[in-house]
Amino acid sequence: MMVADAAELISLRLTLPELVASPVVFRQPDGTSVFRPKSSTVFTSESQLAAEDRLLERAANLGGPTVLLATVEKIMRSPDADGRMLGDDQVDALARIAVSGRMLDVLVGPAGAGKTTAMNALRRAWEAERGTGSVVGLAPAQILADDLGSRLRRRRSGGRTTSSTAPRSRRASSSSSTKPPSRAPCH
Repeated sequence: MMVADAAELISLRLTLPELVASPVVFRQPDGTSVFRPKSSTVFTSESQLAAEDRLLERAANLGGPTVLLATVEKIMRSPDADGRMLGDDQVDALARIAVSGRMLDVLVGPAGAGKTTAMNALRRAWEAERGTGSVVGLAPAQILADDLGSRLRRRRSGGRTTSSTAPRSRRASSSSSTKPPSRAPCH
C-alpha cells in the first residue's frame, strides 16, 4: 500500500465526489473532470476538526480580558520603534479586538498587509496595561511561532505553537516540549 493510500484511509475527505460524469471531451486521461484540478481533494482529521471546534468555542466566549479603548487609541496613534504608523483600517480592527472580550480573536489579511505591525501595536497597548510578558503569540508550527516571536520583539520568550496551548491530555502523544502559557492568551 502506498503512503498516500494509507493516509487517505485514516483521513476524512472534505471534497465532495463528482456528482455527475463529465462528457468525454472534458475528461482527463485518468477519467476525472478537467474542471477539477489535480491534487485538489481536501482531507482533514478528527483531531483537526476538534481543534477547530475548540477555537470556535473560545471565539464565542466573551469573558476574556480587554484593554481600555483610551490605551489602545494612544498606542495606535503613535509610531512604532521603526517609525511606522498604523492605517485607519488597522486601528479599527485592533480596537475591535482589544475591547471585544473574546477569549480568541483573529486578524486575517494578505501577506504584506501589515498584520504583524498591527499586532505589535496591540501587544504594546496590552502590555501598557497588563505588564511586559503578558502577551503570548501563537502560530500553528514552531518555525512560524519563532518568527512571530521575533517579529513582535519578544525574543526573550518567543512565540508558541497553538498545539502547545491545548490541555496536557490532548498533547500526550505530541512531541512538543513547549509548556502551555501561564499568562492570558493573546487576542
